[in-house]
Amino acid sequence: MFKQRFIFSSIFVVLLILSFIVAFGSGIRQQAAPESQAEEVQEEDAVEEGAYEGTAEGYGGQLKVEVSVEEEIIKDIKVIEHSETERLADPAFEELIENMKDEASPYVDTVSGATATSEAFIKAVEQALISSCWMPEDAKRFRGSAEGYGGELVLDVIKVEDEIRGIKIVASQETDRIADPAFEKLIAAVVDTQDSQVDTISGATVTSEAFREAVEEALTENKQIVQNQVEGYGGEMVVEVIFANGEITDIKAVEHSETERLFAPAFEELTANIIEEQTTEVDTISGATVSSEAVIEAVEMAKASL
Repeated sequence: MFKQRFIFSSIFVVLLILSFIVAFGSGIRQQAAPESQAEEVQEEDAVEEGAYEGTAEGYGGQLKVEVSVEEEIIKDIKVIEHSETERLADPAFEELIENMKDEASPYVDTVSGATATSEAFIKAVEQALISSCWMPEDAKRFRGSAEGYGGELVLDVIKVEDEIRGIKIVASQETDRIADPAFEKLIAAVVDTQDSQVDTISGATVTSEAFREAVEEALTENKQIVQNQVEGYGGEMVVEVIFANGEITDIKAVEHSETERLFAPAFEELTANIIEEQTTEVDTISGATVSSEAVIEAVEMAKASL
């Protein structure tokens, strides 16, 4: 009898413990739900339109704009700073902004009576768009790097034919509050003079010297960056190919939706073969045939664009 009571008591205790675990686990899940929702909101914030600044040398001095873009569409343009004659510049700005928004392009006609101001405004808007990863038609990117005050500074010089149209800072370890305004002025000066050897910015001497050195490297070493989007096994893939004097020096998968455990070793082996042989006439990697073919296609497109 005692033995039966002991068994029943044990079963009761076990059931009590299990019910407590279920109730407690449910409470944990219910508390975790708001955190999951918060993460979703953060993802939504990440795709909202961005505001990018651009600077150019106007008729009276520095002209600075802020361009809001969404999916390569110009949503709005604001003039943040300028030293132009207001009675001429203000109506010119209004007309240029309206035309750019209508055309979804910075390339609109200059305004009669304010040609120099219009040209500077167009350059500033173009530079802002380049900062948002937008590229002018037929543009080519040349990469340079140098050691800055805080570490390596990497930038891309954007050229259309032989004209420098803008510069994009790819990676910087400099102090933002000092470097960012310095970069704006340096970029505007390089685009205006078409020369890397521009004056350093007071208070940011080392950063300025690194910027000039990186621009000079981009222009002299002919290190060209080409990105192409292709269709992989899992979806869209963006492949970046880096050339130096016409030779492939590096290949990177900037974006992809492939299965990482299969794609990573296949990509490493495939790109090593392409770089070593300097040709896309290499074997695809077993187990990752479609991914291999997509990478090869992207490299072929990049070579054809040189």
